[in-house]
This record gives sequence, C-alpha cells and structure tokens, in this order.
Amino acid sequence: MPSFRSKLDKNVVYFRFAHEGQALEKVEFYGKEIAVGDLRHTIAEMKKLPKVDLQIMNETTGEVYARDGHLLHRNVIVTVRRTPVQTQKRAQVLNLEGADIFAPVKKAKKAAKVVEPEVPEQKAPCPPEYLCPVCRGLFEDPAIARCCGRSACAVCFKEHSSGFCPLCSREEEQKPLPNPRLAEIIGSLNLDYFELPSVTVARQAAARGADLSAKKAAAKAPVAAATPSPPQAQAVPVASVPMSQAGESPLCLVESESTKVGNSFHVKPGFMNLQEGDGSEIEVEAEEEQSGSRKRSSSFWLDPRPISSLASAGGLQTRAHVDGKQESSAAKEMAPGFGDDKPKKPGAPWSGSGSTGSTSAATPSESQGLSDLSDSDDDRSVASDDTDDESRPLVPTPSHDHRPPVVDSYDVVEAVKHFASQRGADPKQQKREDLLAAIKMKDAQIKQLRTSSKKAHVKLELRSHYAKVLEEIETEVSLLEKDLAAL
Repeated sequence: MPSFRSKLDKNVVYFRFAHEGQALEKVEFYGKEIAVGDLRHTIAEMKKLPKVDLQIMNETTGEVYARDGHLLHRNVIVTVRRTPVQTQKRAQVLNLEGADIFAPVKKAKKAAKVVEPEVPEQKAPCPPEYLCPVCRGLFEDPAIARCCGRSACAVCFKEHSSGFCPLCSREEEQKPLPNPRLAEIIGSLNLDYFELPSVTVARQAAARGADLSAKKAAAKAPVAAATPSPPQAQAVPVASVPMSQAGESPLCLVESESTKVGNSFHVKPGFMNLQEGDGSEIEVEAEEEQSGSRKRSSSFWLDPRPISSLASAGGLQTRAHVDGKQESSAAKEMAPGFGDDKPKKPGAPWSGSGSTGSTSAATPSESQGLSDLSDSDDDRSVASDDTDDESRPLVPTPSHDHRPPVVDSYDVVEAVKHFASQRGADPKQQKREDLLAAIKMKDAQIKQLRTSSKKAHVKLELRSHYAKVLEEIETEVSLLEKDLAAL
C-alpha cells in the first residue's frame, strides 16, 4: 500500500451525540466509504468511552445501522447513542411447574463406536551393519575372519571352505573366530520393527517347519511302557517238616489262597532224626536257660539269617515270604496263652543268641523246643509281678554291634574343683585381679598404638585417628584405676 495519499482521497463523516445537541464532530478516513464497525471503533477511541455499545443512526433517513459491515458514504451525518451492555441474569432454579418428575426418561441411544481401520505399521529397513556381506541376510552365528577381520555367518564360511576367504579372497589358513559381541547385539534386536531380508525369512520358515515336524513325530510316538515290575525275590530253600513228624507243632507252614500265615524255623539237618532218649537232655538244658529265654525270643526276630543256613532238602520258599511269616509268628507266640492246648514236645532249636548275635544254626544240646517257649511265655505272664523290671528289655536292640564302648575320661567334678582352686575365695581379691588384668591389657594397647603412630609412613589422618583411640583407652584406664583404688 503506498504511503503517499492525495488530499482528494481523504473524506469525512460527521457525527454528534444525541444528548449533546447540535455540536458536530467529524471522522476522517481515506476512500469513498467507511464501515459502520470502523466508525464505531474510531468514535470510542476519540472519546475514550468505556465498553459500551454505540448505536449509529442516519440523521436524514432515521435508519439504524445494526450490521458492522454496512458502508457509509462520505459527508453523511449520523447520530450516536450510548447504550450500555445489558447482561440478563437467569434463574439458577429449574422451572418444573406442570412437569411429571416421575415420568420415565427415555434413554438416548449411544453413538456407535467408530472403528478405525488398523493401519499396518511401517517397518524400517534392516540396518546394513546387521546384514551378512556374503548371504545378505541377518547374521546367524557370526564369526570373524582372521585374515581381514570382517564378520560373516558361520554357515557362509563353511559353504565357501575352498581355502580362500569369501570376504577378501585371500588364502585362509586358519578357521574364523566366533564373534559373541555381534551375536548378542543381533539377539537383542526386536525384529518386528524391521523388514527382514528374504534369506532370513526363509531360514525362519525352515526352522518353524522343523519344529512342527518334531512335535508331530513326538505326538505320534507310542506311549512309553509302564514301569517294569521289580524282579521277584530269588527262591531260597527253607526247611519244611512233614506233618507226620511235627504232629501239632507250629513248625508246619500253613498257607491259604488269600493269606499266608505261619511260622518258619531253621532246623539244622538231622535234628528231626533224634532218638527219643535225646529229648530228655534237651529238656534239662532248656530248664537251665529258662531265665534267658525272654532275651533269646526278642533277639530271634531281629537276627538276620544267612541264605546258607536256610538250605534244606525239603521245599523252596522266598526270603521275603519267610520274613513275613517270622513277623506274624512273633506276634502270635508272644501273646499270653499261646500253645496251652498243644502237647509239650521238644521243638526246633533257636538259631541265634541274644548275647552274641550268632547267625549259625544251633545244636540240639543248645536249643529249646517251641512248645517250651510257649509254656515259658505263659509262666512269664503269670509271674510278671515277681520278676525284676530291669531284666526285661523294653526295646529290643540289635546284638550284632561288636564295637568297643566309648570311654569318656573327662570328669566334670574334678574340673570344677580345679577351676575353683585357681581363684581365691575372697570376691574382692578376685575383682582386684580382674581389674589389674584389664588395666594391663589396656596399657599394652596404648603402647602398641603409640609405637604405630610414630612410624614415618603413617598418614596424618591415621595418626589423628590413633590419637582419638588413645584418648578413649586412657579414659577407660583412669576409670579402672578409680575402681581399683575404691577396693
């Protein structure tokens, strides 16, 4: 817009306020016309009027200009009226006269959610420093060539194993070294944000296919066979006594389909062939050993039997079955009243002793019949009040431990007497000795600290620390000396 204007372009519009009478004032402007809004703004600035709404009216025609964009021609006379801005105050209470407040309100329909189509994420190209220079794919097990120091995939080095480096074409005498640092960087990348090369995509697809085929093969494989049952126990020969020789003695083994309960005793070969005259000697020896029958019965069931002592010319049974019969037989024979209705005959001898723990078969002269054992149990149940409790073992203990007992030569009483003899009987004297010992120890510490602080290589900070410690120890020594003086 040019800054120079001709005087012919400058025009005037006249105005006056309605309350001021006939006084006219003018507003100059450039051009042929002026807008009502510009005229109102110019008059407000000239008169420095507050924020009021100026109403402009054509004095000749009486037309009121409401639009700010209305154009006024030059040399027009207008009347200006000041009308303050009116603000209408509205009531803060809602007017509900005649309204049914209990009427159901219709719920407005919710606006349908606009589902924006998912825009595929734009992936960035894979950085070239992460690509193998041979296969142009992402590094896989990267390795460093010794000749040029460049990296490539380990597979690429193997494929080009013609004696020359695939990177610099030099003769490759040594194998490439692994590059673990580059492998860690490649493993830490989030491949979802990069456009992978076709070689890497093909490798990933092949790896997924191999995994799926392995899973299918594992699913089609037959289920593993159940755990094989443990091998059956080896049959061990056990002495079996015919019913014609045993009579009603419980030496016979009674077995049924559901349970196998009985007693099995190991009989020395040839024992059942004894003459009738030999039975009296066995009964005499049994009466002499009547007092130790209780210990023999308790150690009998705990005494392990070697397989050699179980051999016999008659029947075969497993060791596990024999052990089960021994436990059930022990429970039966230890019960009071067992064998009352049976004849008393010399039975099978004991094959072990409670004192020595021997596992060899007993001779007829050193054994006792099973019927006598039953009678001894009955006698023990009747005369239990007269027997000594100390002779009855509460808990059966194994008798095969032949280790020498541990002898403790430390005498607590003598040690207490020796300790009491080292100190005086006077408590004040004891306290005085303790204080002197403490003072002597503190003096030794002070002497050591002073010697250390005098060394030339000790720093100033360490010397100041030594000085503080010395001061504390000297304070403690003074307190101990006061206590010693008080005594």
